[in-house]
Amino acid sequence: LKDADAMSQWAEKFDLPALLAKGGGFAEIPNALPECVAEYALDALTKLSAKKWEQTSSADRNDAEYGDSIPHHFSLFEVEGHAPMLSVSRFLWRFWPQTLPNFTAALYTNSDHIAPHDDLVVEDYMWNEVKQLHADYVPDGGPLHRRQPFGLCRWPGLRPFERKIAAVYYLNKAWPKDAGGFFVDLPTGRRFPPAFNTLIVFEVPRMHEVTKVANGMRRFSIFGWWLVPRDVREDERAAVTKAKRAVLKRPAASAESSHVLRRPAAVESTIATDVAQDAGGAGSSGKRARATS
Repeated sequence: LKDADAMSQWAEKFDLPALLAKGGGFAEIPNALPECVAEYALDALTKLSAKKWEQTSSADRNDAEYGDSIPHHFSLFEVEGHAPMLSVSRFLWRFWPQTLPNFTAALYTNSDHIAPHDDLVVEDYMWNEVKQLHADYVPDGGPLHRRQPFGLCRWPGLRPFERKIAAVYYLNKAWPKDAGGFFVDLPTGRRFPPAFNTLIVFEVPRMHEVTKVANGMRRFSIFGWWLVPRDVREDERAAVTKAKRAVLKRPAASAESSHVLRRPAAVESTIATDVAQDAGGAGSSGKRARATS
């Protein structure tokens, strides 16, 4: 996990674009990471105390305010700031490193689920947020765009990014057939158990759901997206930037249409700071839209 070249060589052997093309925009990858890395990730997640997990639910008033909110209930853990989870997320990002990463850990327990949705959401980022993500995912600067984070050039205000590929990495051993928690690929009707060290990837949009977890099981995953800039006209970008980022809670997912989201900040007070420091300061980074897992 400390050897960037070794991680890249491992990830490149799977050739994600080719797998997706072969599978019609969908792929299941068993043994996605080295066994020792999967064990390390599972051990780190199981050691997290209950208070570290943030519950997200469509019953929550703030989540329900999103136009793209769909029925859901599970818990989240942000990987940034937690060395083991961030290191594993860096590894997953290298499956498609020409993109902007957005990964989060998830925990499902009794009755936790996500209703059908397609992940089609546009996420807005400020330049300083992308710089911080680059510092997290490429801590040594490295050959991956030391002076241009993720190969991007600086921009003012907010810039929209679209989810190109979704990922769910499962960390559950000997999952019982009657425990629910299946990932259901709705275009094909296939149901996938959350099997240990298995990575599911698919092109966005694609309809899917997670069935309710049963029998008191704890279902662990790391989920997220590889994002790319969304092409917009300068006048559209100015209109987006002018709008106040008033929504402060993470949305759960998108339903059946695309929505441009204000970047939900992890801490309310960072919004004014981000805007004020966009001229060149070291703004704060918050995590944004949620779904999939």
